[in-house]
Amino acid sequence: PETMLGDTAVAVNPSDRRYRDLKGKTLILPLVEREIPLIMDDYVDSEFGTGAVKITPAHDPNDFEIGLRHNLPQVNIFHIDATVNENGIPECIGMDRYEAREVVVEELKQRGYFVKWFVKMKPLAEAGIRAVEEGKTFFYPERWKKVYMNWMHNIRDWCISRQIWWGHRIPVYYCDTCGEEFASVEEPSVCRACSSGSIRQDEDVLDTWFSSQLWPFSTLGWPEQTPDLDYYYPTDVLVTDPGILFFWVARMIMSGLKCMEDVPFRDVYIHGVVMDELGRKMSKSLGNGIDPLEVVEKFGADAMRYTIVNLTPLGQNLLLSMDKFNVGARFANKIWNASRYILMNIEGIELREGPLDDVDRWILTEYEETVWKVNAHIGRYRLNEASSVIYDFFWHEFCDWYIEISKVKLYSQDPAARSHAASMLVRILEGCLRLLHPIMPFITEEIWQRLPVPKELKSIMITPYPEHVKRTGRHTGYKKSREIINLLKDIVYNIRNIRGEMRVPPELEAAVLVKTREELVKQVIEENDAVIKFLARLKLLSCGEDLAKPEGSASAVGSGYEVYLPLRELIDIEKERQRLEKELTKLETDILRSKNKLANVDFRKKAPASVVGKEEERLQGHERAYERVSGILLSLK
Repeated sequence: PETMLGDTAVAVNPSDRRYRDLKGKTLILPLVEREIPLIMDDYVDSEFGTGAVKITPAHDPNDFEIGLRHNLPQVNIFHIDATVNENGIPECIGMDRYEAREVVVEELKQRGYFVKWFVKMKPLAEAGIRAVEEGKTFFYPERWKKVYMNWMHNIRDWCISRQIWWGHRIPVYYCDTCGEEFASVEEPSVCRACSSGSIRQDEDVLDTWFSSQLWPFSTLGWPEQTPDLDYYYPTDVLVTDPGILFFWVARMIMSGLKCMEDVPFRDVYIHGVVMDELGRKMSKSLGNGIDPLEVVEKFGADAMRYTIVNLTPLGQNLLLSMDKFNVGARFANKIWNASRYILMNIEGIELREGPLDDVDRWILTEYEETVWKVNAHIGRYRLNEASSVIYDFFWHEFCDWYIEISKVKLYSQDPAARSHAASMLVRILEGCLRLLHPIMPFITEEIWQRLPVPKELKSIMITPYPEHVKRTGRHTGYKKSREIINLLKDIVYNIRNIRGEMRVPPELEAAVLVKTREELVKQVIEENDAVIKFLARLKLLSCGEDLAKPEGSASAVGSGYEVYLPLRELIDIEKERQRLEKELTKLETDILRSKNKLANVDFRKKAPASVVGKEEERLQGHERAYERVSGILLSLK
């Protein structure tokens, strides 16, 4: 405390609303009675203590830097031998710094400046440590448990006296007659020692965090035993910022155990910090924040919500820029378009499920697997992983495959098949909407209201959240269906891949031969002939063990089968050969250029590691492309 004699300013954060109106004001330094300015500096943490920091440029390296920024004088209070010089107060000039420390403290006490009300923290901390060790409260991510424990094991007594305008006054009273000091829950009318009516309450107020620590139960009617207190205390989860783990979270745990004999919450979820694309914390002073209203206007509320959830791993910081909201916008658009397609194509069709085939059993298995994963991730507060699982299922399984496969039945002339296909589409879509609703509430509610499903409940918000069903009974045979459909997808993928590589126009129907000795491949092709033809744009699909590769065909190899696609009726083979040879020549040039660059010693020595890494990746990409094009060219010869 002796260095306070050299203070030349008090600093606050410019974004701190409590002190914004005091800019340009000055203060009187106690004991020295020197006038010093109130300055604004981003260095100050507004959430630490009072948010106001005394600045001593001559005796602290951080304060020295602040002093340079604000052109503050440097007041050195020590001689070279660490005795107090003439810049100190008369009572300690010439004293050793340790002797002067005691004198300064005593002078502050005598003049009424010394803060005197503390909470003894060790007994409270011991209870808080036991609660976490015994598993009454968990931290997510778990690494914050160690931080909590370190603070609690090294806790110090807590000064709760604050000299600010707003707050709960400290319930301590002084008797001007006999000098008694006493605390009282109820406001007393007389001194408890001498019964004098000449008493006054302490003018200081409690530290803000002292009041805040009571929030979990004081808001529920405590100290009265109210129904709300019985029902809501303790609660399940607290979501909070890492910066107030000790100031608020730890103190809520300690006060809850002291006043309620139980922890205030079971789980503590510590979220990350939203930063800009340069990794800087978003703040008003930097002007690098993103206005959520602008995001909603441009991309939609659901797109904003999904993007933030999807891009934020458990407890990690989020680097955010405006363009990243395209992730959520594209997904919202996909959901809307898929739902609109289903609603348009089931209009007038009676929804009635028939016997399930392999495709139905596969999509139900994939959906229930998704439900299980989503619930598991949410249970561990891995919300980004939950959102990714839903995204992958909805986009890549439901939209890319199931909706496309269902078109064969939906567009058929068989009423039962159409009714069954419509019913299954609605069933899976409705389940997806309920899975997505907590993340994307607006679009899911809008679509759900339009679905032809029973509406005993008026909103999707109050429908049961999908839960995983154990695979018993009807689910035990679904593993085989998954194997069959995955094989079907692989066959279609290989045919589509050949068509794409050979630039076969999508409007032309092709003939394909599948050579295989595998019975499962034969079964899949035989039972799903119409589906494969529809998905791969085929007019003919042949399957056998001894099929020869036709001349002028492209081919692909799958697991236990080969696919041949005759090209003579689809493209100009000679022209395609010439194009591929030209592409091969270009790739040879690119490969040679990259190899020469990487062989250059100066390049490897002077270029940043990231640049060298990108060049190595570029070479690998060229080599893979060369191998692929060479294979296609070989198949055409």
